[in-house]
Amino acid sequence: MGVEDDDSGGAVVPSQHCPHLSRLNLDPNLLQWNMPCQRCGSHSENWTCLGCYSSFCSRYVSGHFLEHSHDQSLDGMHAIGISSSDLSVWCHSCQSYIKHATLLPILCRAERLKFGGNLGAPVVSGQPIRTAVILQYLEADAHAHPTSRRRLEGPARVYPICPFLDAHSTALSECLCLPSVEAVPADLEGLHSPAYVSALVAGRLLPEQERCGPADVYLTPASGRVALQAAGSCAALGRLIARSAASTEGSPAAVRNGFALVRPPGHHAEADRAVGFCLLNNVAVAVRAIQDELRRCHPTGISGTSADGTARVLVVDWDLHHGNGIQRMFYEDPSVLYISVHRYEHAPGLFYSAEGALDRRGAGPGLGFNVNVPLPYPRSDPRRGYCDADYRYIFQRVVLPLGRAYRPAAVVVACGFDAAEGDPTARDDDIPSDDPGARPAAQKKSLFHLTPRLYGELTRTLMAGIPSAQGRLLAVLEGGYQGEANALCANQVLMSLVHPEEGDSPASSEAPLLETTSLVGQVLALGWLFS
Repeated sequence: MGVEDDDSGGAVVPSQHCPHLSRLNLDPNLLQWNMPCQRCGSHSENWTCLGCYSSFCSRYVSGHFLEHSHDQSLDGMHAIGISSSDLSVWCHSCQSYIKHATLLPILCRAERLKFGGNLGAPVVSGQPIRTAVILQYLEADAHAHPTSRRRLEGPARVYPICPFLDAHSTALSECLCLPSVEAVPADLEGLHSPAYVSALVAGRLLPEQERCGPADVYLTPASGRVALQAAGSCAALGRLIARSAASTEGSPAAVRNGFALVRPPGHHAEADRAVGFCLLNNVAVAVRAIQDELRRCHPTGISGTSADGTARVLVVDWDLHHGNGIQRMFYEDPSVLYISVHRYEHAPGLFYSAEGALDRRGAGPGLGFNVNVPLPYPRSDPRRGYCDADYRYIFQRVVLPLGRAYRPAAVVVACGFDAAEGDPTARDDDIPSDDPGARPAAQKKSLFHLTPRLYGELTRTLMAGIPSAQGRLLAVLEGGYQGEANALCANQVLMSLVHPEEGDSPASSEAPLLETTSLVGQVLALGWLFS
């Protein structure tokens, strides 16, 4: 018997690139266990079809799963199944076993159904899982520019993340992996206008923006739905963190933190305008979901809430670019403290965005709740640029003191990796040579050199250093345009979320740049009402 007839064994190397996975509705809640074969009633060595979630016997019984997968009357979505014997996943169309990160929610559910365990508080090696992850991977393929190789923001920037985590990291196996979910109108209420969302779903922008031309934005017919998935996934994780923490105040919660590996990014998106690759503001959606869920669970408030019962949320944006969209959405809102550490060029057009100046501090009731840390061109040492020591200095002297004084109930991180070593946007060569602000060609080099280890360190710092949040932290993927660097950095963040008590101490005692120490002094000199 050839391998094409074998659905349950053989020395076959699992494939990580099954093209049929993207057609499936991988919903763990639909998976049942110990169900008899639909055709013969057998319980022996059955397979569950991941297209219809029905059970069929293996070739060692009557071969009904093989027949089902080849049934020409079906729509071709029934070729993949999971074995009740060893939890392997086989694709009849590819003639291969499949090992892919998008299957992890199904595999986690199957393992708990097969071996037992509390589905509300999943357990690995006897320890409750504290981290939830949404991997919006294959679904996001639908949002890709026709000439995406020439576009920084495209599927290629996140492709390496899932295989790397699956192959080289133990952290993902200790997480609760959930399927992506689309945002509903209530998730976007008060953040994005209904007219804008409707236009986005229809694959277009509002007339005003179309007349002006999109700002580094492209759309496909599926872009709106993909953006809704990204935003909805962030809302779902935010609610999960808020709900589990709220229901177990004073005792260990099941899910305390999360990581939304989604695209397109969102921190530039404004209420009715797509900007800088961003369509919907994922971080803002997550913030409102956390606040709404905490209010619902604790209408009288908990630690980290204001007098009106609104939970305070600290948003830390370490993306290389300033999050103008987040800033605009919360500029007059004291329930959100926004701290952004970003590259900043004073002359308009040199580096996006121009709204990240030091004096942008909020307005009205939100005055003093918007903190920009705008890193200028490192003239004191452009060859060295900004390194881990600079960000460590900023976090210890600005982010942590202000965050502690604010006493938030939760922390949300706009988790961009474009300040990492090797990222193309960290260089100086994105300024046209004929621009009056352009530097000589010999000076065009990478200005930011953050290591993957630093991102893990900053994650642990925020969880341990903001006591009022009690470790409640949601990281939302933003920028980062070098696939391998993204994978390394994401792994470090995830490991810190799963094991916040572990991690290496700083590897270097290098001093920060003069620009960094001077800027920190300027930030602190402004004074902050809540501190």
